[in-house]
Amino acid sequence: EDIKLMKDLNTDAFRLSIAWPRIFPHGRMSKGISKQGVQFYHDLIDELLKNNITPLVTVFHWDTPQDLEDEYGGFLSGNIVKDFTEYANFTFYEYGHKVKNWITFNEPWVFSRAGYDVGKKAPGRCSPYIENWGQYCEDGRSGFEAYQVSHNLLLSHAEAVDAFRKCKQCAGGKIGIAHSPAWFEPADLETVGAPIERVLDFILGWHLHPTTFGDYPQSMKDRIGHRLPKFTEAEKKKLKKSTDFVGMNYYTSTFGANIKEPNPKNP
Repeated sequence: EDIKLMKDLNTDAFRLSIAWPRIFPHGRMSKGISKQGVQFYHDLIDELLKNNITPLVTVFHWDTPQDLEDEYGGFLSGNIVKDFTEYANFTFYEYGHKVKNWITFNEPWVFSRAGYDVGKKAPGRCSPYIENWGQYCEDGRSGFEAYQVSHNLLLSHAEAVDAFRKCKQCAGGKIGIAHSPAWFEPADLETVGAPIERVLDFILGWHLHPTTFGDYPQSMKDRIGHRLPKFTEAEKKKLKKSTDFVGMNYYTSTFGANIKEPNPKNP
C-alpha cells in the first residue's frame, strides 16, 4: 500500500535502510543469516522497481547488533571494522544487481555525538556532567568516545567501499555517506569568518574531509589534540576519495558563537 501511494504521487526514488540485525541477528554471518530478513528486502526492492521507483539503500542506520555491543562495545572497538565490512559486503552481493545507489552510513555526526557524547540516542553513553541528561547515562566518556567511534566508523566505511568497488554485481553503482549538516550564521561580529568555518568542520568536515582528502580537518586536530585518533598512511590512502557522491540530509540553520578555548566537558 505504501509503494502504491508513492506511485500515485509520482515518486521516482525511495531511500530505505537495511537493519543489520535483521540480516545477521547475531552480528556475523557465521552465527546465522535470517532468510526471512533477507527476503523482506528483496521483496521491497522488487516492488519498488516494478513501480519504476529507484531504490537508494542505506547499509547502517544506527542499529548495531546487540551481540557485538555486548562482545566488544560495538563501534567503540576497532573490531567493528571487520564485522561491518562482512555485513556490508553481504548486502552488496545480495542486492547489488538490483540496487545501484548505496549509502554506507546515515548521519555519522548524529550517531557519534548523540550516542556517545550527549547520550540521547543509542547506545546512550555520556558523562554524568552532561547538562539535563548525564543522570540517565549508565556509562560513557563525553569528549572522548565520539571521536573513537567516528574513527572506527570511517575505517569501516573505507573498507566497505573497497569491497563495493570489487563487487561484480555492483558494477555501475555509486556509494557515499549521508551527512546531516546544519548551516550556521555568526551570532556576533567576533564569530564572523574562521569560527563559522570551524563549526562546519566539526559537523560536516569531521566525516566529509577524511573521505575526500584522507584525513581530519586541521581545525579539529588543533582543537581536539590527543583525543582525536590518528590514521595511518595506508588508512589515509584508502579513505581518500572513498565516496562517489555526498549525501545531505538538511534540517535547519542556527546561530553560532565563538569559543576561544576548547572545553572537553562541553563536547
